[in-house]
Amino acid sequence: MMPLLVVFSSCKKDKRIIDPLRLNSEASACGVKDPVNNLPWLKKIVQDAEKDKSARYLWIRMVDYDGDTYIDSWLGYSSCMGCNIFDCSGKRIDSQAFTAEQRGELLLALSGEESTVLWGRRE
Repeated sequence: MMPLLVVFSSCKKDKRIIDPLRLNSEASACGVKDPVNNLPWLKKIVQDAEKDKSARYLWIRMVDYDGDTYIDSWLGYSSCMGCNIFDCSGKRIDSQAFTAEQRGELLLALSGEESTVLWGRRE
């Protein structure tokens, strides 16, 4: 008796992803609920990304660190996480102003469990 080899294969048609993004409208940051829609400077970041078709790669995370709220905006295909950190007023934070230890802690917090994703790809 010869062994029988059975191979199963399936073909799926590529489905068009209609909404590949997640907007966390339940989140609160900087004293407002749904900060992506209610902080004008943050809303502009998302609108600009939608215009140039990079919104599907955009991540916006928020974390409270050392008594302040920081919001990081970065594109998933970029290796520059932490290059676009803002305070609640929309002012860009120069992470080089932090000590190396503080900068490392802030970046770890932004990428860790304690951060809140305000905008990003579905997981």
